[in-house]
Amino acid sequence: MSSFDPKREGWIPVEGHEGLWRDPNSNAIINVNRSEYDKYMQAHESRMKKDANLESLQSEVDGIKSDLSDIKSLLVNFIKEKNNDR
Repeated sequence: MSSFDPKREGWIPVEGHEGLWRDPNSNAIINVNRSEYDKYMQAHESRMKKDANLESLQSEVDGIKSDLSDIKSLLVNFIKEKNNDR
């Protein structure tokens, strides 16, 4: 298995950043450092899980708020009925 050679692709190394290369055709910066990419993907997945967890918690809080509002409404009606029975 041969390793990828950015020089063979005609890419230009980015000064001061090992593993980063510029594609002269698209002017894109490409990271060819696999371990840095893997760390980035782990951080990305961690952020996605955190965001999903936050959304889930927000949904639960919204449900609890709705339930409390319903309970409050029932209590107010119950008290009104009790006061009308006197």
